[in-house]
Amino acid sequence: MKTFSKYVAIVVVVLLVAAGVAFGLLFGGLQESPLKQQVGSMHLITDGSFVRSTIAIIPAGPNEVVLVDAGLQSTGEAILAELAAMHLNADAVKAIFLTHGHPDHIGAAAAFPEAQLMALAEEADLVAERNGPNPTGLELDRKLHDGETVQIGSLAVGVYAIPGHTDGSAAYLIDGVLFLGDSADARTDQSMQSAHRFFSNNLGQNEESLRQLYRRLEASGLEVRTMAFAHSGVLQGLGLAPLAAWVQDNPG
Repeated sequence: MKTFSKYVAIVVVVLLVAAGVAFGLLFGGLQESPLKQQVGSMHLITDGSFVRSTIAIIPAGPNEVVLVDAGLQSTGEAILAELAAMHLNADAVKAIFLTHGHPDHIGAAAAFPEAQLMALAEEADLVAERNGPNPTGLELDRKLHDGETVQIGSLAVGVYAIPGHTDGSAAYLIDGVLFLGDSADARTDQSMQSAHRFFSNNLGQNEESLRQLYRRLEASGLEVRTMAFAHSGVLQGLGLAPLAAWVQDNPG
């Protein structure tokens, strides 16, 4: 019996070490997402779940905001708490722009009935989970298209298709902040990395999308001051330099 217990203990230790190594390989070197951060007028918060998904709350006019992503928690507790701190309630959320349809980005979408739910058209089935065992019941109110600009109140939202992490992954450029969702991450050395291979549909496509995004933004002359990500800190005030450096190191 003692020998059996010893073997069980050894197996548990080995599994824990393996899990730690895997976690380190996947997430080591990434900037930690702060619980709350102000970027200009934007409120960036994490949702309080174990995945620490970042949600952006962005003023769009008097008593109006939009969200970029909606976290994992269906109650939207963290979002509602931040809205309350801004002296707003759930009805202030007029639109939710989804970078993609994974569960840790759509969780609280139904908690804001006044909001239009938006994502690229290619992401509609994933948001609804029509092909999965547990349909979400979510439907897009507006299917977005690459290159369009959406006006919500005083806010202009530029839409960019960056498939690879999912088929309909999107980046949004809002008031100088480029939101990349899970399609890239910030590292502790202020550099950028592409999406995680194990969580992405097609890493090669993801990387080509990032290269094309850089070329489009560079050619457009639009101002990009900060890059924001769903599961790591922001690269603030560096413009497109982290993306440019990544493209130089990964020319394809």
